[in-house]
Amino acid sequence: MAIGIEWGILMVTVNSRFTAKYNHVVYAVSSIIMTMLFLGILKSFPHIEFYINVTYLSLVSGYSLYSFCEILVEKNKAQILEAESVEMLRQVELQLSQSFNEVSYLKDKLNLLDQKLEKAEVKVSEYEQENQALSQQVRFLEAENAEQRRKASRKKTLFFEPLKTGT
Repeated sequence: MAIGIEWGILMVTVNSRFTAKYNHVVYAVSSIIMTMLFLGILKSFPHIEFYINVTYLSLVSGYSLYSFCEILVEKNKAQILEAESVEMLRQVELQLSQSFNEVSYLKDKLNLLDQKLEKAEVKVSEYEQENQALSQQVRFLEAENAEQRRKASRKKTLFFEPLKTGT
């Protein structure tokens, strides 16, 4: 029985992350009392010693079973949590992969739009140069037109001038 209880204490200690923090203290005190009882401290009172041993071992056995159940329940919770965490991780990785694909697609689209913008800027520059050339031609033609109008108006005034006769 002592070996079984010591084995139980070892199992609870090894799995301490799944049990309450005070379990170690309870099992340490229990181990001390158990050792004292097995060494026969109460040998002078055999009936009392028997009842104390039986009661104590019953309490320790019950508490050990409770601790083992606690360990099993907590380990099961940890496994479920780990499985859920792995599933969440897979979903996050999938979303991350989709996001990377989307970012890659958007980068490619942005590069294409940048190329189109550069081509448009080159065309705008060409159109501005052509516009300046055409503006110069328009100014030249307007000046020429103004000159021709001035000459035509002068001819008109000369043509319609009254003839002076010397009478």
